[in-house]
Amino acid sequence: MPGPRGWFGLRGKAAPAAPADPGGQPAAGKPAGVRRPSPLLLVAALLLVGGAAVGELLVMLLGWGAAYLSRGLSDFTRKFAVLGIPLVSMSASTLWFWGRTKGRWGTPLAEGSPMNHALWVAAPGVLRVAAVLTAVFLLALTLRRRGPK
Repeated sequence: MPGPRGWFGLRGKAAPAAPADPGGQPAAGKPAGVRRPSPLLLVAALLLVGGAAVGELLVMLLGWGAAYLSRGLSDFTRKFAVLGIPLVSMSASTLWFWGRTKGRWGTPLAEGSPMNHALWVAAPGVLRVAAVLTAVFLLALTLRRRGPK
């Protein structure tokens, strides 16, 4: 059951229904209950995807910063998108390399190769994946349509 802010804690309300004509039908071309996407969240998603494509950490950081400054999301959702997704991605990478050093899954790391070196080598790729996942999450939140209530 969604709370007062809806699923995922989006602030704001759905756009009011389109004005009805005398027959009681919504005006043509204006679907009822459509929300305009947040421009700042769209810019953040664009920066995240662009930074991931080019491999520039500064551009990805600007995208995460723009997402954090957005007021269209609740505090929890904003913190999950900006901090949670990258932290979960890096934690999953750490767990994967730990399993490889123990010989649990994947090809074992080379003998004498410390796990921290493997993490440093993999970190840029993991952060690029985290940026794309954050962008997809932000786009899913800002572009979804709300039905009439």
